[in-house]
Amino acid sequence: MEYTKDPISDSDDDSRQINVATAHAYITGPEFAARSRRFYNVDDEDACSIKEEDEQSFFQKTYKQSIDLTGVDEIEDSESSSTDNPPLHFNISRALDLDNLICADAYRESLVSGDTPRIRTMMFNISRELALSPTVQSADRNMLTAVIWRILTSTNSSILESVLAGDIAKRWHSSPEVKYALQRTRIQARSAKQPCIYMNVFTDNKGRCPSMKTYIQILDMMEMYAHDGVLDREQEVKILRVDRQFGDPNRWQLRDVKSGKRRYIDGNTKGRIAYIRIFIGKVRERIAAKLGTSIDQLKDIAALEEAGLDLSARFDPAFTEVGYTSQSEDRLKAHREYRSSNYMMNLFEAICHSMGHVEFAIHNFVVYLIWQLEQAAVAEMVFTCLANATIQNGKGFSFYPSGLSVNSAYEISHSKWESLTAHMLDESPFENNNRQEASVQSMIDDRLDEIALSDILMVREARAAIEKYMNQPVQTPEQLDQIEQYESMERRRFITKMIRAAEVHHNLLHELEAAGEQVGIEGDMDLND
Repeated sequence: MEYTKDPISDSDDDSRQINVATAHAYITGPEFAARSRRFYNVDDEDACSIKEEDEQSFFQKTYKQSIDLTGVDEIEDSESSSTDNPPLHFNISRALDLDNLICADAYRESLVSGDTPRIRTMMFNISRELALSPTVQSADRNMLTAVIWRILTSTNSSILESVLAGDIAKRWHSSPEVKYALQRTRIQARSAKQPCIYMNVFTDNKGRCPSMKTYIQILDMMEMYAHDGVLDREQEVKILRVDRQFGDPNRWQLRDVKSGKRRYIDGNTKGRIAYIRIFIGKVRERIAAKLGTSIDQLKDIAALEEAGLDLSARFDPAFTEVGYTSQSEDRLKAHREYRSSNYMMNLFEAICHSMGHVEFAIHNFVVYLIWQLEQAAVAEMVFTCLANATIQNGKGFSFYPSGLSVNSAYEISHSKWESLTAHMLDESPFENNNRQEASVQSMIDDRLDEIALSDILMVREARAAIEKYMNQPVQTPEQLDQIEQYESMERRRFITKMIRAAEVHHNLLHELEAAGEQVGIEGDMDLND
């Protein structure tokens, strides 16, 4: 086998937070994409060509307008931050039953029976969330859903399961199937110079996460590092040790620390500090919830241990970050050399090493091969969601909008895309999943056609009774509650009959539940038709 190097290696990446507004930009074409990049002041993703001496100016350009002096993100999509719309990973988690997330996969010697209804549920959840953005118009919903479907169904099933479980680095060591799939994906990305999605994962060389105690200590040090007040001598020395961890140690001196300079927050200092504080707060919330204590109590590790709390337990899942590239090896090498990388991730790793935990590092994996132009931006957004790779949920290092820096995808010729598509049809689970999906959909349509007309008439009668009742004067809140309960009961009864009618085809159950949800909640299925 050509590939001999262990794909787990030190790596860093320029983080991106999921931005639902950018999917439309890259579906509609490079002109819109260029305007989006100009708005955000970003260049193409392949920033590995940026020289080290230009790193500061690059970050100043990239994050110049990212955050104002108050620490409030000016460019964050208003819909995605709304409390009325939960983050995408909340929606997806409702569909993630890993025991059922096994699709037919051509990488495997023996194909297993797939579960495309599970993938369909994920697809609908993702497309529903991305469509919340005002930039993604309703006319684009079907196109966006189709792109997401092609991404999910062409992803190696063992890799997809690993991404969802948050233990891809661990499975690299424990699962020959996952290791083979990751090796093969990376070889193809390198040899064909194929655009791809990669993940950076923070673990030790066996795929294990640090303990909760280690995380608490790292967060405390991050807080000190981002402190803009007066520091004592001991604190200054600790910060200097962090800045000297990688590269030329003589480049950073104690006088730099005294003057307020920091290797990882130079440039847009206020903006970077604001993001660091968000990251610290969200991770502390997770740790406190895990331990059943308060965030304030995390300041006293000795007291927590005296109280009998186990701080030695591994804090899963591993922190991740997702990125896009068309030059995988160059990009990952740039991360390892701390060039055009994610300063949050770099700082986290440097602090960990400065504390003596050198066994932990950023490891990288190529997880998806892009084979259509419109997949570039959407794939980065999808995998950022599936991996929970954002600072907003305290599980990842990504804070910058995903899907913006994929301009190199437009430089690929039409013939090259055709070649990549042909390879995908031969080497991915896409065709198997779609053959199965066509069969499943046909069975679903047949079962829906067999539903007794009396069931539909029953719902029509219920609606007529409700409408007649509602035309009467409503006098009390209790009367309104009765109307809602009656309508809900009749709809649930109808949905139950649909599901029972299909129980002989138990593998269609999830599809019918999805159809039932649309009838009862969204009203997408018109019962009067």
